[in-house]
Amino acid sequence: MPELPKFDAHDFKAGQPIDNPYFPLREGFTYHFAGKAQDDAGRLVPSPDNVRVQHVHKQVDGIDVLVVYDNVYLGGLKQEATRDYYAQDVHGNVWYMGEYETSYTRDKHGKIVKVSHESSWQAGVDGAKPGFIMPAQPKVGLDYYQEHLPGVALDSAKITAVDRTLNVQGKVYHHVVLTREFSQLEPTVSDYKWYAPGVGMVLEREFDGGKLDAYSYFTGTSSNGGGTGASALDHGDGIRLAALAPWQPAGLSAGALTVGEAIAYTGLPAAFPVDGHALPLDLASLF
Repeated sequence: MPELPKFDAHDFKAGQPIDNPYFPLREGFTYHFAGKAQDDAGRLVPSPDNVRVQHVHKQVDGIDVLVVYDNVYLGGLKQEATRDYYAQDVHGNVWYMGEYETSYTRDKHGKIVKVSHESSWQAGVDGAKPGFIMPAQPKVGLDYYQEHLPGVALDSAKITAVDRTLNVQGKVYHHVVLTREFSQLEPTVSDYKWYAPGVGMVLEREFDGGKLDAYSYFTGTSSNGGGTGASALDHGDGIRLAALAPWQPAGLSAGALTVGEAIAYTGLPAAFPVDGHALPLDLASLF
């Protein structure tokens, strides 16, 4: 059974960056994912996901949290828009402090017929309690709640493997952590996520009743400072998207980057090896 991590507001300090190697969130950048998910007809259709990290903070349950904007599309139309609240404690654990979720139900013509916020929750409100989104020291067997509000949000995660090597679309990651996510509210669903150091989640596969329901993989990052790569993907409920792969970060050439630029775009510590080698200077070699 998952355990609810012990939350103590004294374990947090203002200005603490979220730099856990397996869940880094670099402010001012958008993390891009490509993949597919089932539509209402049971077909796997393109479902890109853009996780936009801005310089936005708010107070949740007595601590300063980072607000992250997550937009998921299905078949070219926005399916879900979520504001996720994260904070890292002084020990390196990254906490999930809540979410404000907006999901859209559409008719066969793509017109929005219903808007729902039913999965939203916030730590400290109506008895909701936060959990880990990523522990400081991932170990096989750790089983923890990510969120806890009975009847609304009961996601948990169990670490099932560490130090794995993973090949995703030809990109090789080492020292990968694998988790299995589960919710008592959706007992037929199992969600597997692979996390690579310096990047975060690089692959996700969701199964419902043993059948693949959705999958997603990391394609790269872009700066929120300008260019079409970030802005066009994150605005407008009715936007139809072009294919994301192959994906090139907006405003960047294929040329070499300085070490500082490479770190800025990945959140990677300067001394951290990529695929067992020294830090590359070419962005393409990182992804």
